Amino acid sequence: MLLAVALLMGINARAQQTLYAISGASGTSSILYTLDPSNGSSVSTIGNTGLTHMTALAVHPQTGVIYTAGFNPNTGMAHLYTLDPVTAAPTSVGSIGNIQVPDMTFSASGVLYAWGEPFVDGLYTIDINTGTSTLVGTCGCITSITGLAFNSLCPEQLYLKSANTISLLNQANGQIVSTVNVNGTLHNMLAADMNNVMYSGQRGTAGFILKTVDPATGNVTTVGTAAGVFNIAAIAFGTYQPLALSAAVTHVPCFGGNDGAIDLTVSGGVAPYTFSWSTGASTEDVSGLTAGTYSVTVADANGCSVQLSATVNQPAQVAPTEGKKVAVCHIPPGNPGNAHVIYVSVNAVPAHLAHGDNLGGCCNIGPGISFRTANNQETELELEHAHSEFNVYPNPTTGIVKIDLPLAEQVELEISDLTGRVIERRTVAGATQQVVVDLSSYVNGIYLLKLDADGSIYNSKIVVR
Repeated sequence: MLLAVALLMGINARAQQTLYAISGASGTSSILYTLDPSNGSSVSTIGNTGLTHMTALAVHPQTGVIYTAGFNPNTGMAHLYTLDPVTAAPTSVGSIGNIQVPDMTFSASGVLYAWGEPFVDGLYTIDINTGTSTLVGTCGCITSITGLAFNSLCPEQLYLKSANTISLLNQANGQIVSTVNVNGTLHNMLAADMNNVMYSGQRGTAGFILKTVDPATGNVTTVGTAAGVFNIAAIAFGTYQPLALSAAVTHVPCFGGNDGAIDLTVSGGVAPYTFSWSTGASTEDVSGLTAGTYSVTVADANGCSVQLSATVNQPAQVAPTEGKKVAVCHIPPGNPGNAHVIYVSVNAVPAHLAHGDNLGGCCNIGPGISFRTANNQETELELEHAHSEFNVYPNPTTGIVKIDLPLAEQVELEISDLTGRVIERRTVAGATQQVVVDLSSYVNGIYLLKLDADGSIYNSKIVVR
């Protein structure tokens, strides 16, 4: 059976996320903004947080909750808050401790990392439920004008911007792995978008200047200015949909066939995608499949990958004989899609074939009826030649049921209710063309019809309304 789906493929173009920015001048309330990462302009002013001296901003990758950290110079303590994405109203999470947090960032798994200064310059994790900070490790260095951000590659990498340098950090111990100098002015902020572009910025006289920085070379590029937006202390990107897969399977309609297919749907991540199937195929979809289980690995432009397995089924093999009986594909009149296998006596085979039934298992009943014979040879039969000796109508019925019996042999007729109680039994003489049964005296419901024509059994349901 083919399950049709619409394919939702990503396009090979830069996807954008919401870029948040928060001001942090001491003595004035911090304001939450959104910026356009393509040109640096201000998109919206979300609202006044009512907080002062905010220093860091991060967005949870799974929940989309906005977190900010601020520093109280009077107490020397930092504090963690969440911000309402519509109003910027803050909710207190808890005290971070006796450190300053110039920047913080989430890992892809949802762990909040922060850089701490000035007493112990090092990497911390922050509990997003309590605000409690835990030292991961120190860099053995003194940092200033600091930014911290994970990139969006798989596996992810953690970068620290300090003064005029940007360094790759070991997130397990806070140690610096490598450092490059930056060739432009950047203030204490760092954030990466889903396309693995690293952003920072500079507080300018006309507004906030959004910039990108290449962590591999230190090259800085100006994106644009958010005119009238001042004192930005931190930036962070919102969430994006992770790479995900689903599949629609076309099962093999005939035993031993090779016309199964898997139609893959890819969503999220960053295009373009690459495909690696267990068959060796590198296309998005695969066809010409036999029954079995198939797996695919899909990777996006960031090197992130997911796997999916799908099973292609097939009908059971039809034995050409069952005892002394022979397999026949029985095709009900007007309903070729309900063709099914029955086993009949050898003597009954000619009558079945004469009325359009076929030897062997049924397969692919459609405008042309394709079936496999006992010697596994596929044959085509036009629909107008398909007939059946039994036809039950009207069904559902209000009482009177007519049963066509265009056979020469005698037929044993039996009707029972769902409890197995036989309510009608009769022997119909050979060559009788039609039998009329009156079920109007019985309660509405489902009844079972059984016809036995010289060992050829036919079963059907009759619905009385």
